[in-house]
Amino acid sequence: GSVVEARPLGGGRVVGLKVYPIKGCGPLRVQRWPLDPATGALFLDRRWCLAIGGSGGSRASQRIRPLSAKQAPRLTQVQLSLKRRPARGGVAGEEQLLLVLSVKSSARLLELPLARRDAALLRQSGAEVEEEEEEE
Repeated sequence: GSVVEARPLGGGRVVGLKVYPIKGCGPLRVQRWPLDPATGALFLDRRWCLAIGGSGGSRASQRIRPLSAKQAPRLTQVQLSLKRRPARGGVAGEEQLLLVLSVKSSARLLELPLARRDAALLRQSGAEVEEEEEEE
């Protein structure tokens, strides 16, 4: 599969790549990342979104609608990272990849496991996520 890397190019230099798995939330900063075999776009980029739905009685108010950073600017404060964890009940040596959502103002984390095929593509491509630097 195709992979994009942060490396020198003729006449210019790519110093970093950002992938936004959840539309409106903060990015994953990556050094090496695969392209989606089906679309040619950055893999997992804007694959998911947060949605809101009405609870009123009319059909129109019950529709689920994607939430954007324009509608909810605090979405941009959600930071994303990838975490590796030994797979539970899986093959020995196999690991599970988790998409971790956090906000600096909270100690709470939300860990979402990636599908096996998504984790396999990331492993096979040698995807590299930049380590977050601790801010004082």
